[in-house]
Amino acid sequence: MPDLEAVLIALRRLKVFPLPQGVLLPGSALPLHVFEPRYRALVAEALRTDKVLAVATLAPGWEGDYEGRPALRPIAGVGIIDELEELPDGRYNLLVRGVARVRISGEHPADKPFREVIAEIVSEPSAFDSRDVDTVRRAVLQLSESLPGDLAQALAMAAARIPDPGTLCDVVAAAVLEEPEALQGVLDTVDVQERVSRVLGEIGALLLAAHPRPSDELLS
Repeated sequence: MPDLEAVLIALRRLKVFPLPQGVLLPGSALPLHVFEPRYRALVAEALRTDKVLAVATLAPGWEGDYEGRPALRPIAGVGIIDELEELPDGRYNLLVRGVARVRISGEHPADKPFREVIAEIVSEPSAFDSRDVDTVRRAVLQLSESLPGDLAQALAMAAARIPDPGTLCDVVAAAVLEEPEALQGVLDTVDVQERVSRVLGEIGALLLAAHPRPSDELLS
């Protein structure tokens, strides 16, 4: 079954892995180490059924209710378990491949160890301005000159093969941004032109950090 079809079928009862800082962007891959019993149960059910799960960031204030059902940020990433290592003690190492953004609209009663939500796909526009793609590609190629070889090559390949600006921004952000809030900001930006502006701003900041202007060095 194609990945998107599996995701669409799962949306009415979508298994969700809530994390304080984890962000799954479409087109990216997120490694997860699963050790809590409730999330081991989630993974076991996903493996028995569709391999689909969502990764949702916990909303501020989650610390007081982590063992319960703290609020989730409404935009989450949904993906497919792509790689799996089951450890002898029942823990899992996973690689989840992001397929789409979803908007969480409700949550099912707590009748399982893990949480399940109701969600809908946040659609990407089928038409876009090709100039946006070219602008992002140029920025990515410029940034790749300041990055280690493997990452630079991966970004250059992504820039060459991904035809739409929204997906390209997601893949680039997942590769180069480290702060969870910055990644969540990209995930939350459902408007593609706004996402392009946000990611170009992040790339500009990285370029400035890699190649500071003389005036910036004096100020520091």
